[in-house]
Amino acid sequence: MIAVTIRSLLISISAFVDELLASLARYKDGLSTLETIAKIAALIVGAIWAWKGFIRNRLRFPSATLQHIITSWTDENKTFLHVTVRISNTGNVLIELAKGKTWIEKLTPLPLKVKDSVASGNMPIQTGKHEIDWSLIAKHELTSSDRIEIEPKETDELHFDFVVKNEIARVLVYTHLENRAKRKVKKIGWNLSSIYVIESGETHATTI
Repeated sequence: MIAVTIRSLLISISAFVDELLASLARYKDGLSTLETIAKIAALIVGAIWAWKGFIRNRLRFPSATLQHIITSWTDENKTFLHVTVRISNTGNVLIELAKGKTWIEKLTPLPLKVKDSVASGNMPIQTGKHEIDWSLIAKHELTSSDRIEIEPKETDELHFDFVVKNEIARVLVYTHLENRAKRKVKKIGWNLSSIYVIESGETHATTI
């Protein structure tokens, strides 16, 4: 990808230089010569800025997409959830995962505090928040031994198991993976939340 871009840039500049030399050979007028030189200077400056922008936006930081693949089954009056987090490196640089976690929250039946809030006619969303504070069921966190590197255009997976009460019908599955390349700037990365209906086995991705 990089080599192709450089080659295209050099070909464009070479073609323009050839045109400049041919123009100088045909015309002796000083004004035309200055105008041509100004054009080639503008082309070179524009190419440099475009190349810098390409490096800054496409090469410096990684890019990825996440997907949840969730399966469930019932045994011993418990529901077992197997959550696969599929990570696709859609960028041009290596992805190194520093930290990450996947957790599940109870949606249905409604957690007691949410049910009481709705029954009393109040909004279950706290002031300054955008989502309901659901009840955390369980969480898995990556450790220092979970070294994950994903090459450009390749895919890797994380696997997590959860055991929940058989009465739970719907859960929210949330994953956050920290972008190691931006760790020194601030803790940002990739997020994915999905709503999983246990009885039907349907997964609804809500955020990527």
